This record gives sequence, structure tokens and C-alpha cells, in this order.
Amino acid sequence: MKLKPGDAAIQADYARFLLIQKRADEAVPLLEAAVRDPRAQAQHWSNLGFAYAQTGRLNEACEALRVAERKGPPAELRSDLGILRQSAAC
Repeated sequence: MKLKPGDAAIQADYARFLLIQKRADEAVPLLEAAVRDPRAQAQHWSNLGFAYAQTGRLNEACEALRVAERKGPPAELRSDLGILRQSAAC
């Protein structure tokens, strides 16, 4: 109930939904906005990396991966980062 329309958390969740729906081009701007927030976590950067990879922006995907790794990803995210590394050829 505390979330408001335009809230970064809502937008990041919606962007993840778009990725699942194979609509990465729509997810990219939402995720770029999400990672501008200093509280952005490794998951946000990982999602942005996948969105970049799915839209052919491989250099940017690798940079997002590096940031996600620096953020200290939780154990459950590490396998996803490995998949991102392979898909973006980092």
C-alpha cells in the first residue's frame, strides 16, 4: 500500500515482467531508470544486462554484469550472472 505509481520498485518489477514476455526493448528504459537510483541492487543491474543482451547491446550488457558483480549479488543471483556472461559473450 506504500507504493505509489511511478515508484522505482514498481517500474523495476514491471520491467522484469516485460523481460519474461520477451519485450526487452520496452524494459530497457525502465531498468535504466531503476539503476539510476543509488539503492539499485545487483538484481536490477542483472535485469538490465539481460535486457541489453536481448536487444543486441552486448557491450552494455557486459558493463551491467560487471556492476551487478560489484554490488555483491546474493547466491541465488550468481547462476543468472553466469548465464548473462555467456549470452552476452563477456
